[in-house]
Amino acid sequence: MSFAGVCVRSCFTFGLAFVVLKLCGVIDWSWWWVTSPCWGLVLLCAVLYMIVGILVCHCSQKYTDPEFMAWRRKSFSLGR
Repeated sequence: MSFAGVCVRSCFTFGLAFVVLKLCGVIDWSWWWVTSPCWGLVLLCAVLYMIVGILVCHCSQKYTDPEFMAWRRKSFSLGR
C-alpha cells in the first residue's frame, strides 16, 4: 500500500475512534479536536501544495530572468 493510502486510512481510523469515544462519553474533548484527524489531513495537504506552488513560481521567475540566462550562457559555454 502506498504512503498516501496509509495516511488516509490511519486518519480515518483515528477519526472514527475519536467519534466513538466522544459519543460514548469516554473523552470530553471539543468536537474540533475529535474531528481533527479529518480536517488536519486536508490542512496539511493544502499547506504542502502552497509551499510547492511558491517554490515553482520562484524557480520559474529565476530561470526566465534575462540576467540569469546571460550568466548561465556565459558560465556554461564550455569554451565556445
